[in-house]
Amino acid sequence: MARKLDKHHLCFPRRGWNKGHAHALRHHWYFVTEIPRETLHARIHESVTNVPVPSGQSAKDAYEQVVMLESYGALHKEDPIEKRLGLLIALFDCCEPKTADAFKRQLETVRKFNKKAPQ
Repeated sequence: MARKLDKHHLCFPRRGWNKGHAHALRHHWYFVTEIPRETLHARIHESVTNVPVPSGQSAKDAYEQVVMLESYGALHKEDPIEKRLGLLIALFDCCEPKTADAFKRQLETVRKFNKKAPQ
C-alpha cells in the first residue's frame, strides 16, 4: 500500500511567513516538498512547532540567493529534503540563529526518520 503524501512547507507556520520575502521563500517551489503524511510530516510538526520568521532584510537576502541559485541551475526537483533544509540552514545560520535552529531540528527529525524507515 502506497503511503499518502502531503505537501510540507519547510518554512512554517503560514501565519508567520505571510508577508514580503518571507512569504516568497515559504512558497518557493524548492521549499515545498511532498513527504509521508502520517509518519514524517507528523513527526516534523511534533518536534518543531514553529520556525521563527527572519527579519525582512534577512528574508530578502535569502530569497535573492535562492533566485540566483535557481538561475544557475543549482536547485533540482529531485533534491532530497535534507539538501533543501541544508540550504535554509546555510542561508540563516549567521544572521538568524533561531530560524536556523528550527531548520536544524527539522533536519535532525528527517535524519532520524530515514534511519528508522523501512527500506
